[in-house]
Amino acid sequence: MLGKLLFPTDFSLQAEKLLEGLPAFQKVGTQEVVLLHAVSPIIASDWPELDPNFLLDLQKNAHTVLESWAERLENAGFKVKTRVELGTPFKEILRVAEEEKVKLIVMGAHGKGFIAGLILGSVTHNVIKHSKIPVLVYKLKVIEHYDKYTFQFVSERLFERILFPTDWSPCAMAAMQYLLQLNTEETKEVIVCRIIDEAKVKDVSEDKLAEILRENEQNLVQLKKDLEAHGLRIKPVLKVGRPALEIVNIAEEEGASLIVMGHHGRGFFKGMFLGSVSTKVLEMCKQPILLVRGE
Repeated sequence: MLGKLLFPTDFSLQAEKLLEGLPAFQKVGTQEVVLLHAVSPIIASDWPELDPNFLLDLQKNAHTVLESWAERLENAGFKVKTRVELGTPFKEILRVAEEEKVKLIVMGAHGKGFIAGLILGSVTHNVIKHSKIPVLVYKLKVIEHYDKYTFQFVSERLFERILFPTDWSPCAMAAMQYLLQLNTEETKEVIVCRIIDEAKVKDVSEDKLAEILRENEQNLVQLKKDLEAHGLRIKPVLKVGRPALEIVNIAEEEGASLIVMGHHGRGFFKGMFLGSVSTKVLEMCKQPILLVRGE
């Protein structure tokens, strides 16, 4: 059960919209939310002429806003703890997540700014890079009207149709354990997909390719049985293609509300340049994505 989650916030409009989505996690057993705002001391070091009480004022204001947010969550039935920390934001998020022993970190991202943030080292990027705790990156639709922006959820039912890509690795199996915890009354179907990388089979014989397909099909059948034993309705998909692109396409075609994937820690972030599947899906998909780190 995902009894306790961490929600770091920068008080942006996106973060405030995400706050509305947190009650969905009650369906998967979340009872407690830790609200965190990290105040970076770099702000003060960049402006030496600032009032020495500036950081204290920022912290005080942050406490005030967090308390108002906490009241909203408490009215929704959560137990809430608020924390305002001074330090590098992503490091404080990681530290607090460990201290509070949360089961999940929920963070926001949206549109082009999110992808640029990955390349430039955004807070979300660094949290994913270093966190041993699963991170759910909650994407939002950006609606532009003249010079104003509003935000909408890709799906109002986060756990309705879950896409679970697998390559049979221990990393994928680690993600599957979280998948099992996401089964709710609103979960209509889990699409389990196995994408065979076309680049890795382009030179194999037809007989060898047929053998690979048979083996993977058998594995999908077995996985389907295993997951159905937990009360899930499973749709298996087997394709040959470019894995990240196929996963993103399947997510769109099937109307996925959430993608659950494993990633490989340090190797995952080499993929920023080498083309790891998880990284590319994270960049390209429109859906929220839960990344579970495997070793």
